Amino acid sequence: MTGNSFLYLTNITLFLIYCFQVSAFGSDAKYSYPSIREEYADAVCRLDGVDSAVSGTGGTICVLDKPISLTDAIRIALKNNPDNQMAVARIAQAKALIEKSHAAFYPTLGLYTEYMQGDAPSANFFKTLDQRKFSPGTDFNDPGWFENFETGLHGQINLYNGGRDLLTKKMAETGLNT
Repeated sequence: MTGNSFLYLTNITLFLIYCFQVSAFGSDAKYSYPSIREEYADAVCRLDGVDSAVSGTGGTICVLDKPISLTDAIRIALKNNPDNQMAVARIAQAKALIEKSHAAFYPTLGLYTEYMQGDAPSANFFKTLDQRKFSPGTDFNDPGWFENFETGLHGQINLYNGGRDLLTKKMAETGLNT
């Protein structure tokens, strides 16, 4: 193959590549301003200061009476940036974990009610003892039918839990800082 024929084939190859690129990417008008504006119109409507209206089909449409400004484009990019949305979600999650870790130090108060009936000897014995109604000479092997109704209030406060609650609190605060 001579030098001229190699140069001729190279030029033809480059010309064909150029024609392919122009036909495949050039005249499509896919990325024109009107198509982009139409595609992202709902993103503009989610910003403050941009009017929206209800269309005939019941959906919300944007009222854009002017081209999108650079400021609006930046606001759209920041508002719809998935990295920003993920960061906000992680911060909210870290704050929730901190609140949850603080809850371990809050006092708790509970109310309970219980009703029991039966003829089981062990249950009868323990309920009689709990109510301080034990009388010597009671036949616990055949106690008969009993009914028991209890209601009560109980409170709890965390004084020390082996340092686990403090460690959980510090880990949650570290998660928020990172």
